[in-house]
Amino acid sequence: MKVLWATGFDRIYYNWIFSKVSPTWAQLPGDMRFYIDNHISELENDPRAVPSGIDLATCPSCLTRKESKFWKKAQCIIRAVHDARAEKYNYVIWLDADVTVTAPPRIGTLLPRARNIISVNHKIVPVNSESPIDLGLDTGFIAVNLRHPRLAEWLDQYTTIWNTDEMMSMTRKYDTYTLDRVLHKYGYQWKNLWHGVNTHGKRYCGFEDSDLEYYFFHHWGTKNKYNIKEETNEQLARNL
Repeated sequence: MKVLWATGFDRIYYNWIFSKVSPTWAQLPGDMRFYIDNHISELENDPRAVPSGIDLATCPSCLTRKESKFWKKAQCIIRAVHDARAEKYNYVIWLDADVTVTAPPRIGTLLPRARNIISVNHKIVPVNSESPIDLGLDTGFIAVNLRHPRLAEWLDQYTTIWNTDEMMSMTRKYDTYTLDRVLHKYGYQWKNLWHGVNTHGKRYCGFEDSDLEYYFFHHWGTKNKYNIKEETNEQLARNL
């Protein structure tokens, strides 16, 4: 079982976030790939770091500045799937760069089954006038089945949806909404890692109440990011 873990960031995000959580990523089983938007001197000789190659001029003009960040993330995910497929991996797992690995994951419990295109944590969110958020899918972790018979079809649909009129009909033009739309519109089977209840954490985001919370913490939101503390080598050694 050959697995590639992938993430993406620029120099600012590396200094602010990833440099603090990256020591914990040593607990991940498999290879790693960092898609970087610009030169980062600390990673200059790190073979895991490769240019993302994203052309910002191709970003759809209908997207706001905030939405364009999610478009850029989607382009990194697409690139990672293409690369991992070409390099004969069985799975590629996207892990956001603001995720701390808290324990070595039992990866078999997190991967999609043979009939599933992906596995992801997707909470069901009760919607009312006081709770307008209607989608509980967290793309901080996405495991893609590179052996799925419809992989090329899914990849094309996820790539092209960003440049269609369909984008204008979405509640929010985020990568979570585009992924959810493709999965349901084209009838893909996928593995939901959610345990089916909301007992703690955000009801609409995060890894809580899924197998992901045993191994990861997603520092979702600005407040969580500012609270990230660099893990010491002693703390990391206790987990390895």
